[in-house]
Amino acid sequence: SPTMPAKTVQNPDRRTTGGRAAFEFGWTGGTVATVGADLQQNEHSLRSTMNQDAMPYQSLARIDDAWFRSIGAFGEINQPLGARDRLVAGMRLDDWEARDERETLRVGMAMMPNPTAGETRRTTLPSGFARLEHEVAGQPATLFAGLGHVQRFPDYWELVSAGKESEDSLSAFDTDPEKTTQFDTGVLYAGSRLSASVSAFYSDVDDYILIQSGYLKGMRSVTVTRNVDARTWGGEADATYAFAPRWQVIGTLAWTRGENDTD
Repeated sequence: SPTMPAKTVQNPDRRTTGGRAAFEFGWTGGTVATVGADLQQNEHSLRSTMNQDAMPYQSLARIDDAWFRSIGAFGEINQPLGARDRLVAGMRLDDWEARDERETLRVGMAMMPNPTAGETRRTTLPSGFARLEHEVAGQPATLFAGLGHVQRFPDYWELVSAGKESEDSLSAFDTDPEKTTQFDTGVLYAGSRLSASVSAFYSDVDDYILIQSGYLKGMRSVTVTRNVDARTWGGEADATYAFAPRWQVIGTLAWTRGENDTD
């Protein structure tokens, strides 16, 4: 603006390390199971300036602002239920740990103590799904219907990034995990020249993680992270048609709607 013409810059950085191991088992009759575990650790740091011309961010030292770690264990099974039916199901557990390493927070032009400085959060979140599949007799088509539930830990951009606040605190580090239950159904077709799919879904989300700009806290307009309840539903269709030996045309169409039930 004319009163504050300087360019401001935020330059975040993330170092990610991790790994995954999985083992697959097969039995007579076509049953296949997969079990495994994965690990991911993220170390976040930030350098920022309120005046890029006078104090370029490239000359500043990085400051650690957050640390995240997740350890997960998972299993999935593909079980035939006859000549044309099968059940696919799986579940996983994720142990999450996060630490807020910001000592201060910027509020307007001032620096304030961070109310969650040094705070560590730890929680274990379950997820799982089950899907029934049916191969249509005489057609290269499969019908499916599935139900799943997933719990998602808030990420860096929702908890820490850019000084996001909660409704009643300068820090959003206490935001709850998101919990989604979703039903899917559809059909898959795989012909010699044409492959296509049509599907629909409905999901119910408890504690949807909403980032809201322009939230008024007293005389200040801020960006907050808060939890609301929500619903989403929609459908998708796609098709691929090979009209020549080396040519194909691909098309997709999707429609999704969401509603904030809390507000």
